[in-house]
Amino acid sequence: VDAESKKELGEITSIEVTPAHELTKLADGTYTFSDYDDKFDVVITLRTKGTETAQGFYAASGKQLMVGDTLGISNEYAQTFGEVLRVEIVDE
Repeated sequence: VDAESKKELGEITSIEVTPAHELTKLADGTYTFSDYDDKFDVVITLRTKGTETAQGFYAASGKQLMVGDTLGISNEYAQTFGEVLRVEIVDE
């Protein structure tokens, strides 16, 4: 469910959970990637019907989906925000 409009975004087709992988600055000024056992990166794949226009892709709920945008999602247990990583048009 879209956290803003409370409308259905689509069907969740997969959920991938991996340890969080974040860029960390070291004392000497260099950077390295660190994994965290208590934080997670989650990739949720949704399938939705929609419309493609010159301005972007719109889910059936009317929500515009663009790569790089922040999307809020919620259910009866939790609400979270994440970045849209990819929008793929699939003809059925």
